[in-house]
Amino acid sequence: MSGALPLLPPAEPPPAPLSPGDSAAGAPIPDAGSSAIAGVPRLATSPNLRTLPSVVPFRAPARGDMIRNGSNGVYFMGEYIGGGSYGDVYDCTDEWANPLVAKLLKPATSFEEARRQWESEVQNLSRMRHPNITYIHDAFFYDNAFYIIVEKCLYSLDRVLPRIDESWLPHIARDILQALAFIHRHGHVHKDVHPGNVFVSLTSDVMDAGHGPRVSFKLGDLGITRVESDIRIVGTIMAPWMLPPEALDPATFGMVGRPTDVYHTALLLLSVLRREVPSFNEAEILGGVPQRAAQSMSSPYASALANALRPRVMHRTQTPLEFWREIQAALQYVGKNKS
Repeated sequence: MSGALPLLPPAEPPPAPLSPGDSAAGAPIPDAGSSAIAGVPRLATSPNLRTLPSVVPFRAPARGDMIRNGSNGVYFMGEYIGGGSYGDVYDCTDEWANPLVAKLLKPATSFEEARRQWESEVQNLSRMRHPNITYIHDAFFYDNAFYIIVEKCLYSLDRVLPRIDESWLPHIARDILQALAFIHRHGHVHKDVHPGNVFVSLTSDVMDAGHGPRVSFKLGDLGITRVESDIRIVGTIMAPWMLPPEALDPATFGMVGRPTDVYHTALLLLSVLRREVPSFNEAEILGGVPQRAAQSMSSPYASALANALRPRVMHRTQTPLEFWREIQAALQYVGKNKS
């Protein structure tokens, strides 16, 4: 089904980083009190410094740098792509010139927090292998920084929102909801589904010229994914617009859990319909404005989105599969009207 989508050219490249490694390659991760952490790495050609707050100075990679996972892998750094709450992302290639992405984790508080975050994401990506989840290739500590190497997709969905239309919605929904159903079966909740964490991928077989490439959508950034029984809202970083009501007032609206991922997916799909990321303040979120915004859209998918955006967890669409069935019913209605 996804193969019917038109391919968009990549959006304009992101602006250069505001402040965009030659230490022991693939070195073991030192303890917090070791001299390896206390030492300042040797710098080349006067690059700008980024610093792990008050703990570990390190040098952000520059285009052309070679980084190593000991003797297990060599990667050549490309352009800075962007950054988020926990990490900066760069283009890179391996020894075979395969295009990949390097995520360099930056801590919110300390070296140990960065280490914990890195270990969590590596474990999640390693366990949760699914066609609609970005694939991890490598993970290691290098030059006082934590790296995760993942597959390279064409671009993230947020970069093309202004140029897509409603026809993309069921394709995105099916792929992302499948990924979430897989995550939930493993007892986890993603908690960070948004257009910047959904990636457009192109799959083709160079040995099969008779079949064209297939567009698919992949969920990435499993950094704050948690076992549902161990969710803690305190310390979880969410953009203000994507805070679900249960994160603001659990006593009234319920607890953060699997239906939170359904809510976030509905916000993602609302972004697709509006061709921009919505902006809701806390009062609007608690007042159910996201649900009413979805219901007001002149789209056959409006009702499915509104059901998934109900403020109270117990009244909301409960599972990714239930959400998909509502979208699928709307898709069949669209198909009948076209015939």
